[in-house]
Amino acid sequence: MVAITPADMFRFLTLSLTVTLQSLLACQTSAATYDLTKEYSGVNFFQDWDFFDGYDNTTLGDETYLGAQAAALANLTFVDTQTKRAFLKVDNITNVPFNQKRNSVKITTNATYDMGSLWIVDVFHAPYGCGVWPSIWSWAPQVGSGSWPEGGGINTFEAVNQDIYSHSNLHTNTGCNANNSTPNQNTASIVNTTDYSDPLLGCLTTIAGHPSYGPDFNSRGGGIFITEYASTGISVWFFNRDSIPSPVNSSSIDTSKIGTPVANWPASICGPDGFSQVFLPQSLVIDIALCGSLGSSLYNETCPPGNCYTNTVAGNGSNFAEAYFEIDSIRVFTSNITTSLTHEDGGPVRHTKGIIIGIILGTLFGVLAICSGAYIVYKRRKSRSSEPVLEEEWPRPAPFITTQLEGNTTLYNLMFVQPIPNSPSEKTAGSDMVTTSGDGLRSPAITTADFSTAGATAIQVDTARLLHELDSLRRELAEVRASAVLDPPPTYYRGSEGGH
Repeated sequence: MVAITPADMFRFLTLSLTVTLQSLLACQTSAATYDLTKEYSGVNFFQDWDFFDGYDNTTLGDETYLGAQAAALANLTFVDTQTKRAFLKVDNITNVPFNQKRNSVKITTNATYDMGSLWIVDVFHAPYGCGVWPSIWSWAPQVGSGSWPEGGGINTFEAVNQDIYSHSNLHTNTGCNANNSTPNQNTASIVNTTDYSDPLLGCLTTIAGHPSYGPDFNSRGGGIFITEYASTGISVWFFNRDSIPSPVNSSSIDTSKIGTPVANWPASICGPDGFSQVFLPQSLVIDIALCGSLGSSLYNETCPPGNCYTNTVAGNGSNFAEAYFEIDSIRVFTSNITTSLTHEDGGPVRHTKGIIIGIILGTLFGVLAICSGAYIVYKRRKSRSSEPVLEEEWPRPAPFITTQLEGNTTLYNLMFVQPIPNSPSEKTAGSDMVTTSGDGLRSPAITTADFSTAGATAIQVDTARLLHELDSLRRELAEVRASAVLDPPPTYYRGSEGGH
C-alpha cells in the first residue's frame, strides 16, 4: 500500500480547485457573450419580415399600414443603391382628405427570439416631427394582438412629436412593478413611470444626456441601440455615431465590454419567478404610427396648439418630410442553442453555451486531475520499490524466551529461531551493543551474546532494561504510524554495526 503525504493531498486539492474555477469561469464568461445568428441588412434587408397590411387598432393611430408590395410601389420602403441602407417612410406626398388616414409602414420579423438574445439596431435617421410616433420594439406574437401586453413587450426606441429625447420602456401584465429604489443602472436616464401594466407608457425611461432623438440625433448620423433580453434582466444601451465602442462591430458581443446601459430592468421586479412567467419569445417590430393614443395626448407639449390629426395628418404631407427611418442593419445575437430534447410539455430544452462549455472544461480538467493523481501514485510506488528493504537483507527473527537461575538472579534467554549470518566480523562483545532509551541515556541492554556455530543466537538480557527498551520501541513505532510515511522497519543489532 502506498502512503499519500500531505504534499500529495495539496496537489489533489489544487487540481480540484482548478476544475471548479475553470468551470465557473467558463459559465460566467459565456453568460454575457452573444454570437451573431441573424443579420437584416443591405439589399436583403426586407426579407424575413412580415408587413402589416391595414389599420392597426393597437395604437388607435391615424395611419394605414401598407403591405410589402404596395409599400414598395409607393416608395415607402426601399434600399438605397449607394449606401445599401433600408428606408421606411410615411407618405409625405398625398393630400389626405379629412377623416381619412395617411399611409405608413409596420414590419415584424418572422422569427422570434427567446431569452438569451441581444439585438443591435444601427439607425442613421429616425422619424421626427409633429404627429409622428416612431418605435422600434418587440412583442410576443403568439398571444395575439388582442391579448397585448401578455407575453411582454420591450420598447428599445420610442418617441413622439418633437420630443428632445427618445425613451425605452417595458410592458407586461400585472405583477411587475418598479420604483426609483429598484436596483438599476439607469445612470444616464430618467425613470418616468414604474407600472409595467400601464397600457400607454408601461415602465418608461428617458434616454437623457445624449442626442437620442430629433434634429440633433439625425444631424450627428444617428447611433446604435442595443437591447439585451436575458433571464436576469433587460438592458438597453445607446451610443451616438461618434462614440460607438469597437466591440459592437464584432460577430461576438460581450456586454461587460460595452459600458453601462442607459436602462436596466432586473428580473426581480417581477417577483421570485423573474421574467420566466411574464415574457415569451419576442419578434422585432419597426413602425411609424401617426398621432394615436400617445401622440395625440402629448401633442400640445411640444407642438403648436390644436388637434394632432387636423394639424398634421389631414391635408398635404409636407409635415412628414422628416418622418422616415434610415437603418443600416439590425443584427441579432444569441447565447442559446436549442437541442432536439423536449420538455414533458413538448417544448424545446435549451442549454446555454456557457453551461455546455463549463461541463466540457470541467470534464477535461477532471480527467487531468485523475491522471495526475495516478501518476503521483505510480512515481511513489516506483521510488519505494527502488529503495533497499532491510527486512529482505536481515529478516526479522521470531524470538522466544527461556529462563535460567544463576545465584539469586534470574536470567532470561532471548532465542532467535531464524539463523543470523555467522561471520568473524559479526562476533563482537555484547557490551558493545547499545541502544538509546526514551530518556536519551545510552547504556548496554544486552549482557552476553554467543553466535553459535549452528547459526542461532542466544542473548541474555537484563529484564528491566529490556522492558524499558521495548516501551521506547513501542512509542517510536506509534510515531512512525502517525506520520503516514512508510520507512524501512527497524533493524536488529548485529554486533558493532548497531541497530535494534
